Amino acid sequence: MKKYGGVLIHENHDDDGILEIIEEGDVRSLHFGSSSRQSSMLLSDPHFLQLSYIRAMVTALVFNNTPKRILNIGLGGGSLSKFLMRYLPEIHITAVEYRKSVARIAISYFGLCRDPRLKIFIGDGGRFVVDAVQKQVPKYDMIYVDAYDHDGMSIRIDPAVFYAACKQLLTINGIIAINVWGSNRQVLNKASECINLSFNHRVLYLPVKGRGNVIAFAFANDFPSVSMQQLQACSELLGAKFSVEYPKFLKDLKRHNRKTFKQFITK
Repeated sequence: MKKYGGVLIHENHDDDGILEIIEEGDVRSLHFGSSSRQSSMLLSDPHFLQLSYIRAMVTALVFNNTPKRILNIGLGGGSLSKFLMRYLPEIHITAVEYRKSVARIAISYFGLCRDPRLKIFIGDGGRFVVDAVQKQVPKYDMIYVDAYDHDGMSIRIDPAVFYAACKQLLTINGIIAINVWGSNRQVLNKASECINLSFNHRVLYLPVKGRGNVIAFAFANDFPSVSMQQLQACSELLGAKFSVEYPKFLKDLKRHNRKTFKQFITK
């Protein structure tokens, strides 16, 4: 059956709606009942980050390329978790996914392997981070937030409470990368205001060319400054190793954050 420009190979329904898997040539994608792709995978190279906004999110690694503990809010097809486990063998990932059926599809159709380094929790990501703060769990070096469904952001608690909890869960070298919908200016402005206040304006924004996504990178209060030379060298090294256009993303980050970028850079 033809759909969204490709072939529908699987369809499933749960309490939160429809899940569809579409194949178009070498690309397999997850949809939530609309043409928007929630996750995509190259069948010929399953570990490659097919979606440019996911590649933009991992620009966080340019600022901290040796994270040990990572929290992913939103599993989707598992492309980010697969990528991180392949290239950072020492890491431990906690992934929180609201829909159990999505986690099953990530394993069955998108090559997410069961791995002792990956723990998947089914539930609300907002509730998870608040509970984690209360339980005083070990902190995370990196948090990725990509939690959207067909209606928008799927976090079920106040965003201010959510981001405040995320901030408390970061180590000194901690960074949170947040996928923000940039196609709606009002939604973007509201989200940016909340993120800026939660992180004392220690935030950089990266619009993703050709997409409606804007990635926000928010830093822990005591995150150490680095030199531009170090960032450029790291972006080139990681870019070649991971097949990600890090030098371009770093250049775009500097261009879009001319004033705030300086607070992270030493002479």
